[in-house]
Amino acid sequence: MKNENLRFKYTIITINILLFLFIACIKNSTGPNKSLNYAFKFDGIDDFIFVPVQSTPLDTISTEITIECWINVNSYPNIAPRILDRTDSDRGAPYGDRYLLALFEPDSCVVLNLNGWIIKSNPISLNEWIHVAGTYDGRKMKIYVNGMLQNVITIDTDLQVTESDLIIGNNSPMNNRQFDGIIDELHIWSKCKTATEIYDDINMKFEESNPSLLATWNFDEEDDQIIIDRSGNSLLGVNGISTELDSCDAMKIEVELPIIYKPYITSG
Repeated sequence: MKNENLRFKYTIITINILLFLFIACIKNSTGPNKSLNYAFKFDGIDDFIFVPVQSTPLDTISTEITIECWINVNSYPNIAPRILDRTDSDRGAPYGDRYLLALFEPDSCVVLNLNGWIIKSNPISLNEWIHVAGTYDGRKMKIYVNGMLQNVITIDTDLQVTESDLIIGNNSPMNNRQFDGIIDELHIWSKCKTATEIYDDINMKFEESNPSLLATWNFDEEDDQIIIDRSGNSLLGVNGISTELDSCDAMKIEVELPIIYKPYITSG
């Protein structure tokens, strides 16, 4: 009887401990639809992240590409704020555009631009997290918002290798396409992801796990000045003009990204 009472006592203690831990987890969680991480906030004036990419795996892109990220847009400080830009600046738009993901103020939408070919999303909301993805399979350009296909066009172009570097949040050195808002989880793939793949990966973080992943910046590193590419290709970025603090630095902030649950979707 004594052993049974002791066993009962320990069982009650164990249950109380588990209940305490459960309540603590609930109190410290970010909610059922959130995951906590870091992102960069761009001021819409002169902030940018510079990524030297000449003679890197990004130059191997030829007929397929996927660019995807999370954005939260505050405003449109110009006609076409850049999320990601790789443009031959000496040739001028649209002839120098190689590949870029941007906003388009007249239609309040997201655009994917490949060699001057442009595809637009439906209008997006300000001050709200959305996941955007643009793809090309060598024939069709597609654009997705929150995993849902919004537009398709057929084109005929090869993705040209460029001599320029890559800019996040602006088109420096011209500095006239500033992005006002937050960017997170930016990925570039050397394949055209399907609608199912985009949905399956929408809340994923990637680290050296896929040979098709050419670059991935999740902005979760401790250093605010050196931006780590976790694809394994070592495409390091620099926040602002230099590795020192300056006025062109984007601000690292803690953010909560929504979790998007997967409905039934058709192939894309």
